Amino acid sequence: MAHLNKMVANKWFAVEDVEAACNLVVEDESPADDDVDVEAALAEYAGLPPPQMAGGVAIASALKIDLAEPEQCLFDGPNAEAEAVEAMGRVASVVSLGNKVRIATRTKDGLTFYVKTDAGLWFSSYRALLEVGQDKDGQPKVKEFAALDLLLKSDKVKRYAGIDCDPSGSLPDYILNTWEGIKIAPAPGDCSLLLEHILESTCAGNAEHYKVLIQFFAHMFQKPNEKPGFAPVVIGPRGAGKSTVADFLRRAIGKRHSVKIAQGKHLVGNFNAHLSGRLLVQAEEVTFGGDKRGEGPLKDAITSPTTLTEPKGFDPYEETSFTRFFLVTNPGHAVPAGDGERRWFVLKVRDLFEGKAHDHPDRTGYFDALRAEADAG
Repeated sequence: MAHLNKMVANKWFAVEDVEAACNLVVEDESPADDDVDVEAALAEYAGLPPPQMAGGVAIASALKIDLAEPEQCLFDGPNAEAEAVEAMGRVASVVSLGNKVRIATRTKDGLTFYVKTDAGLWFSSYRALLEVGQDKDGQPKVKEFAALDLLLKSDKVKRYAGIDCDPSGSLPDYILNTWEGIKIAPAPGDCSLLLEHILESTCAGNAEHYKVLIQFFAHMFQKPNEKPGFAPVVIGPRGAGKSTVADFLRRAIGKRHSVKIAQGKHLVGNFNAHLSGRLLVQAEEVTFGGDKRGEGPLKDAITSPTTLTEPKGFDPYEETSFTRFFLVTNPGHAVPAGDGERRWFVLKVRDLFEGKAHDHPDRTGYFDALRAEADAG
């Protein structure tokens, strides 16, 4: 029989065992499912104020370089060199990755690790005009220098002995922290339609399942540096909206720390840099039920506090892992779950418009309203 252990101190539910996953029995004084007032439970969660962040770590940026390119491209005048070095130092650093050294650049498109020639091309428009003596007539002789070269030759360049991603901001100064924060900050708003969809469709009306899933989501934002130790697996027919919840979560988290994948090799294969620093990985229509080779790496990824990151062209390096996984699939052998398995929280989705076509006005109008609610904040 599946069950939950309840830690009253922080009101967090941890799934200890999931067998069939749709008939949960809570071993405490909570009422049985038949006695739960579903509407009251929904109202309780819908009426809660925005969650408070633990120290603000979920929305704070830990990057030690700025968030965009320098505003100025050409540096001129008596302080041109100092100004160029200061401006480039905000967006470029030197970092050691295994046995290779790369230039870490932070632009509006994200954090990227370049070899020097590629970094030079990216920042080729950033130049400085410096006096380098006098010409034959005694006039100042001016030469153009690449602003990035001036930074790399100065003692102002930041140098890091490695990289990691840590929402708590507790890494030593010599490690480049790639955590950028959550895209959307808590604010008053209306998400009642989404909450109702989670309860009635994702959790098929089961209030205890709903409670676990909502707290799984809350834990992601409130304590992003902790791993819950289990992963929701949402199983249901096409068109039921089983991906809707994860899509909205990724929208709130932002592209830097969330990703959607659609192939098993992208979840447990080599060259996994696309998983680095992800708070949420949405695996869409990916099944692992009969994949013995991927079973071990997948289970380890759900529970392990570290992961081996292997970008192409770099030596693998160990990185902190705080990734939550959200698997979405059609009915079938979705995940490798044996007797006593504790890593899966399997939810069988209810299609609220069963029997109606995918383009039926009731179905399309329902999901249009969900998207409109999100667009409205």
